[in-house]
Amino acid sequence: MISLSKKQKKYIFLQQTTMGVLMNIIMNSLMGWVVFKSADKLNLWGENSFAFDLIMTTFMLVFMTSLLVSKMTHKAVKSGKLQPLEIEWFNSILKKSMQRPFLGSLLVAIVITLVFIPLLFLLLEVTNATLLSLKYYIIIKGSYAGFLALIFTPIVVIIAMCETKYLKK
Repeated sequence: MISLSKKQKKYIFLQQTTMGVLMNIIMNSLMGWVVFKSADKLNLWGENSFAFDLIMTTFMLVFMTSLLVSKMTHKAVKSGKLQPLEIEWFNSILKKSMQRPFLGSLLVAIVITLVFIPLLFLLLEVTNATLLSLKYYIIIKGSYAGFLALIFTPIVVIIAMCETKYLKK
């Protein structure tokens, strides 16, 4: 179990996660509207397909969250505004991953995309949500982006709080 101070909890859950969820819901809903505003109906597959949009949403959200949130967290820890975390079993993993943060973020984005997209497509198929109006697609895309941010942002922040000691000074 990870022991967090009040300040760390506030940073992780209020500042980063809540803001990340809200920003991703708004931005992804808006992007969904911009991309598909001329379509009456959207299909998961075929003409007016939203499958690729969901793949790119997943990849870019995870990739950008990993890069940006970890950078902000590293800065907060280095400046002394936030106390770093010590999680022993992370040490060997983090030492290696911090040598190339861009590649680490890229790898995480690819893995998360490969895991989440089949599950999302299965859920859409099972719930018969493969033909949607623009309004419902925007709701689904915004909700999905918010869900991803809710799950992924605190993990990125906690890892970034642990890895600060491995960054070059």
